[in-house]
Amino acid sequence: MSILFDNPPPAIGCGDPGDTIDFACLFTGPEYLTRTPAAAGNRRTFTVSFWAKLTTFTGLPASDVQRVLSCSMYSTTEDDCVTVGTSSGAAIRTGGTGNYHSALYDGEIRDTANWAHYVAVFDTTQPLLSDRLVLYVNGERQAAHSAAGAGLAANAETMINSTSAHRIGRAVVTSIIQEGYGRNKSYLAELILVDGQSLAPTAFAYRNTYGHWVPKRYEGEYGAQGFHLNFADPLDLGKDVSNKGNHWSSVGLTTDNQVTDTPTNNKSSLTPFVNVWGTKPTLSQGNRRATFGSGAYGYALGDMPVASGRWHFQAELVAVSANADTHFGISGASDPSNIYIHLRGSSLYQDILVSDGRSIPTATILAAGDKVKVVFDLDTREFWVAVNDVWLINEPTESGISLPANMTGFVLPHVGQHSSTAGASLTVDYSNLATDQGSGTRSLTATSRPCPEILNPDDYVTTRIRTGGEGVSDLPFNPITNGAVVISHRLDIATGWRVNDSVTGVVWETNTANAELVEPDGLTFTDDGYDIGANTAYQGTRIDYIFRRSPKAGFDIVPVSHVNGTPTTVPHKAGGVIDFALYFPRSGGNRRLFHKALGSNAYIRLNNNAGSDPGTISETGCFQSTANTLTLGANTPTGDGVLFVWRSVRGFSAFDKYVGRNSVDGAFAPFDFSPRLCLFRLMGAATNGLYVIDTDRDSGNPVRSNHIMSIAAAQTQAGNDGFDMVSNGLKFRAIGGDYSGLGNDHIICAWAQTPGKFARAR
Repeated sequence: MSILFDNPPPAIGCGDPGDTIDFACLFTGPEYLTRTPAAAGNRRTFTVSFWAKLTTFTGLPASDVQRVLSCSMYSTTEDDCVTVGTSSGAAIRTGGTGNYHSALYDGEIRDTANWAHYVAVFDTTQPLLSDRLVLYVNGERQAAHSAAGAGLAANAETMINSTSAHRIGRAVVTSIIQEGYGRNKSYLAELILVDGQSLAPTAFAYRNTYGHWVPKRYEGEYGAQGFHLNFADPLDLGKDVSNKGNHWSSVGLTTDNQVTDTPTNNKSSLTPFVNVWGTKPTLSQGNRRATFGSGAYGYALGDMPVASGRWHFQAELVAVSANADTHFGISGASDPSNIYIHLRGSSLYQDILVSDGRSIPTATILAAGDKVKVVFDLDTREFWVAVNDVWLINEPTESGISLPANMTGFVLPHVGQHSSTAGASLTVDYSNLATDQGSGTRSLTATSRPCPEILNPDDYVTTRIRTGGEGVSDLPFNPITNGAVVISHRLDIATGWRVNDSVTGVVWETNTANAELVEPDGLTFTDDGYDIGANTAYQGTRIDYIFRRSPKAGFDIVPVSHVNGTPTTVPHKAGGVIDFALYFPRSGGNRRLFHKALGSNAYIRLNNNAGSDPGTISETGCFQSTANTLTLGANTPTGDGVLFVWRSVRGFSAFDKYVGRNSVDGAFAPFDFSPRLCLFRLMGAATNGLYVIDTDRDSGNPVRSNHIMSIAAAQTQAGNDGFDMVSNGLKFRAIGGDYSGLGNDHIICAWAQTPGKFARAR
């Protein structure tokens, strides 16, 4: 099947982003909205819907609780509230006298790179306790929890919708307000309360054809005390547009609090996830301001990784000391401390410094109020920089400074201060510039990101969890005619992994060096999936990772017949140069793992664990690839084999490396998508093997369930705070030498849940 018709693009536009949201309101802590209704609404039944983008968390485990809507009828006790936080995720709670009932998000929300949708439904007329307080996050219902009493009584009345004071962005009870609790530091959009109705989240959003959760214009009734804040009037951010006249008064909010960073046009900001060198700066103003205190040095990186195209951003110096060492540029995401190009403009250095050792003099000393514009082109591999619109070296219409050769894969903007001298300090504002249609230079925003090559990743890489030997009959493609590989592992007991492919019919284990298996009682492919026999390896609780053979998805299954002593070159149809490959010798032998981070002269044994793993093995020319061919090195043992090969696809898959930090504030591997499946392991030294995590076993963060493709063992739970699989990458919080060793290089492979252009916070 041709690449064109394998996944035809939509005829108009890109995907289905839903109904446009033009404005949002940024709360930075002290500001809030207030209203005291003249008459009570329905205190037993109402629905609250809003979109939120978090900006902060204080610790690990984090403890920030951002107040969205609060009301209290008392002066000193807890109020009824709807919150978004990090230690308890999102929550709704009622019962200020101590006997409270709550519905909590099943996980911790630490994703500051994107928006999520929350719907809180209060309905105490429901006969079941679990239905009286219901929370939805991105359309998914969350678990309910009761505490400190019997829970919410039937027909109980909440404080919300009473005639007491209500707040948006702040708790009503002032005695409970403190840093990280009782205030709000987040972006809010489309805040709606529907009085007297218990509504599903589909009243406010919907899941489109591609599986993305997108906004929907609410067209229903609001009820007597209902309201709709769309934040479209910068002079009156509390204006109710429901036509009910239930307006809110602003305390501390100004026109600067209205923003165009919204759920339908997410904008890049600075990320608190990455600590690459020195001390993290303090982020504020919606993560668009970084403050490096006296003697504090380090980077603040952007949160929207890109790997191709021409982009720009701006940094404005708010305050800078005379002895600060200012840096403005871009970093290679695989090793931001050591792969970079940036402008240094201080009394210490005046140049454009490149990590490969080049220094291009500029004679530029930056001062407060200066604006630094950075333009970078990842296709032509060039860099330009301007100060107050005066270009240094060359203009973007001319040749730029070449990027360092090892700046491949994802790139992130950075701002930094690199002097540890007492008194050296910097405060800088990071901002997105509008897309320049004439030059093709894009803004780092969702609408400016290119349309992903695959709109629905589930059409090409998907996962199924089954029990009791159940088969699969709901694949979105025919595995026989399209070709597919299924990697299966039983989670509940120690059994070997199984790999079945529909092209060669080969069955093999990843965790041994055995020859191919003959298992008539194993997996049999059908037109819409596969049947499972009585084989023990497929019983119990089993997870299957399913890859569709397709040049669009960058994946191919390639039979190989090799004779030792001479390289073997064969064609492939993965659609480009191979970044990751697994080789299985049918007559038995070590399974070889090739990865672009290893280069063409090294591989890793997939079937070894720490007891026998030699780490990275050097072998000249062991694996090489062009866009159409691949070559097994001469030293590969003689025999027939099968190669599973992948290339990276924008917005869908990534194959890179990261540097471990051995910390709960560990490494961050950025992607241009929200990951569904990640594989990773240590390079160089011995390890337990190739770790596998996914969002199917852990629907929320942290992700703790993991298993190792090199070992016949049941799944385990990662220690510390596990891993955060977020809308723009994977954050390591678990401490372990296998995947987080300090300063050690690790390979990583990832496939998407949702392209970054349409991703939601999780």
